[in-house]
Order: sequence, then C-alpha cells, then structure tokens
Amino acid sequence: MKRITTLFAFVMVAGLLHSQQYCVPGRFDTSVVFSYAQLHHRFDGVFGIATDWLGQPDTLTYDYFLPRIDIDTFAKVPLIVFIHGGGFWTGDKIVFDYDAIQMAQRGYASASINYRVGWDIGSGPKNCDGNPGQQVEAMYRALQDAHAALRYFVHYADSLHIDTAQIFVAGSSAGAVTSLLLAYMQQDEVDSLIDTMNLHALLGPVDSSSNHFTDRFTLKGIVSLWGGIPDTLLITAADQIPTLMMHGTNDSIVPYIFGSAYYCPNSAQLFGSKSIQQRLESLNENYELDYHPGGGHGVFPKDYRLERISFFLKRILCGECRQIIMEDLNYIQNDSCASQAIFVPGIQHDMTLEIYPNPAHDKLILNLTGPGALIEIFDLSGQLLSTRIKADGINHIELDISDLKPGIYLLSLSNRAGKYTQKILVF
Repeated sequence: MKRITTLFAFVMVAGLLHSQQYCVPGRFDTSVVFSYAQLHHRFDGVFGIATDWLGQPDTLTYDYFLPRIDIDTFAKVPLIVFIHGGGFWTGDKIVFDYDAIQMAQRGYASASINYRVGWDIGSGPKNCDGNPGQQVEAMYRALQDAHAALRYFVHYADSLHIDTAQIFVAGSSAGAVTSLLLAYMQQDEVDSLIDTMNLHALLGPVDSSSNHFTDRFTLKGIVSLWGGIPDTLLITAADQIPTLMMHGTNDSIVPYIFGSAYYCPNSAQLFGSKSIQQRLESLNENYELDYHPGGGHGVFPKDYRLERISFFLKRILCGECRQIIMEDLNYIQNDSCASQAIFVPGIQHDMTLEIYPNPAHDKLILNLTGPGALIEIFDLSGQLLSTRIKADGINHIELDISDLKPGIYLLSLSNRAGKYTQKILVF
C-alpha cells in the first residue's frame, strides 16, 4: 500500500465546467463537421516582426482556419496552434496547414505559425560541427515568437472567435520542443538554467518580444510530436498540463529518453517523451504516450496522429483524465487518473485513496483502504451539504450526488491518519 505522508497537489478543475459545453457528440473529435468550403481561412497573417539571427527584420506570419461563423452554432471555439519543426534552422508553417485544416473541419479554430529560424549548423546539424551557443539562441527566439503568437491570438480573440479558456499547442520536433518550453519555461527558468549566456539581456524578454501585445494566455493541453524538454523538473505540480506525446524509440534527432540533440555532445540536452511521461505519471497528470519500438524521427502517419490528437483534445474538453500508453498503435495502458488530494498531516498510517469519476454527475465512488473515516461534502463557502461514515473494513463507497447543482465542491475525509480534502466537479 502507498504511505501518504506528504502534501498532495490539487487537481486543477477550474474551467472544466466551462469546457463541458464542448463535450458534445459529433463535434471536436474525429467527426468531419465542415467542408473546406465551409471554413474561413486567412493565409500569411502577421503577428509580429523581430530581428533574426543575421540581424535582419523577420516578419512573423500565420495561417488561420475557422468554421464559418454564419453556419457554426458556436460563437467561439477552442484554438489549437501548430508549430513546425526543422531543427531551429529551417522549416515553414505550411507543413502543418493540412493538420490545421483538418482540425478546423472538426470544429476548432486552428493556426499554423512561423517563427525565426537559423543558426550556424556548420556542415550539417548531424555532423556536430555547428555553433551550440547559436543553437540555444535559436531555441530562445522560437520561444519568444511562440509567446508573441499566443498573445496575438488572445488579443484578437473576439474577431477570431476564439475561446481563450481553451487553447492548445501542438508541435513536431523543434516545434514540439517550443510547445513544451511555452508551457513550462518562463523567464526565471531560462535565467537560472542558461544564466551563463545571458539570453535575457542579449535577445530581450521571453514574453514581450516580437510584438507589443501584453495579453496573457493559459494552455489547456500540449501535443509533443517527437519533442523534448531541457529538464523534466520544470514540470511541477503547480503547472502541469495534459500532454500527448509521440516518439520513436530509436529517434536519432531528439532522444526518446535522454540525450543531446542529434546525439552531438555539444548540442542541447533534452529529456524525451519517455522521461516526460514518467514525470507526468509521478504528478498524476493526464497524458498519452504513443511510442514505436525501433522507430525513428517522425515515424507516425499523419492521419493516425490527427486521430490521436482529436481523441486527446476531446478528453480534455470533456474533463476526462486518462493515462494512456500505446505501443505500435496498440493500447498497453488505458487508466483513469488516480485521485489527488490535499493532506493535512495527522498520524502516519498506511492507506490508499481513489475517487472517481471526477468530474461526476449522479454518483461519486470512493475506494479507500485503512481505518474508518468521516466523509463530508462542502460547498466553496464552507457550508456542509452531506455526511457519511465509513466503518472499518468497508473499502468501497458510492455517494449519491444527484441533488448537487453543477459546480465545484470540496470532499473532506477525516480519520486518525489525518484529513484529506479533494475538489470535485459536478456537472
């Protein structure tokens, strides 16, 4: 059994009730709802201008797709932003236009963005004779431009018909690295991890470059296609985000577990998808890892990855937390996330606690081993709404919550081991 002796993190359910409006059949999943002719599209929109690695101005552009507002029943819809790969020295947004169009046909607003690329790769990035400092600078510029794009979309959310509470990012290779950095690496982390390069002073702040917008954004989910992150400890209980990862185990560009980019000893060190999955598992976060044994870089077919992305985003929109692992396109794990709670320390005692489903509708199930307990449900004002006693030896309890109105509540469990408080969402 698991010994509970430390603080557990909250499951962050704020916003889940709002997202339930998108949890409808035949929309925001694999269903193609709109034809291409029923989409609004904008090519080469401009979200910023910044100085590239050669000191020249670079106009930053995006392609945008949206179901036509004259036929769509939703006034605003979730947004997914695609970020292309290319080792931070090449690449273009057009490689993700197919994906963006497909997601718009399924009901989303979708965009594919460009960002500044370029660094001295020597005779080629795999030959390991490039300039590693310039490689890191290129990664930083990409992160700046991704921030700028998200600020732009939030600033113009009304005219672009974007629900800013439901923003997702997806990237491949360098774009996946950028997507992960966008979620987990703020200025203080950059300054502490790469302080010797003084990137802040050299290239400007992470979150106020490339355009003048100051709008803030929050990410609901990340899609990392054969990507990595400099340190998995950047992912903390306070800022963990549902993540879908795809990776070949023999990737020679971005390591599946850990190593340097291109396996060049002087290149950026990255923790790959397997390490990220293990970190998210330890934090009890919503994730999916699809891996291909022996597969290389970008091994997954386009239509397969679109299907998995669609399923992943729909689970988030429906408030469903899963921990999925797929090998060679086959499920080897498909579990619901275990419950997490705040622990108010009492006497240490071996026990396990599982609460599901969360969000819930009519019924809440508790699986609890250990001593008897007092189970209480409060509203957020602290008013006690219901009480239940768990006797010793009873490990499975079903709570009727059909009389609770939709909203967020606190479930409290007290026994001689301590007191546990869990947020639950009723819809």
